[in-house]
Amino acid sequence: FKDVAVDKTKDTINAITIKNTSATPITINNVTIEGPDKTQFTILSGGGSFSIPAGQEHKMNFKFAPVRVGRTNTRLEFAYS
Repeated sequence: FKDVAVDKTKDTINAITIKNTSATPITINNVTIEGPDKTQFTILSGGGSFSIPAGQEHKMNFKFAPVRVGRTNTRLEFAYS
């Protein structure tokens, strides 16, 4: 997200792309944002439940809304079957 002023928001410029490199489809049951700064990030699109066919990609977009100056730390967690 680069620099974003406190109390401002920034949507992703480039979508995050998840690629299924396996030979079989994968089903994602849920995507959550975790970590100490998780409340500063929101999934705008591409979250929830979805399937990715073998060799295909899925895009996700996020919003970042910092509440303080400094680095943030978060991660995506995927529940899958």
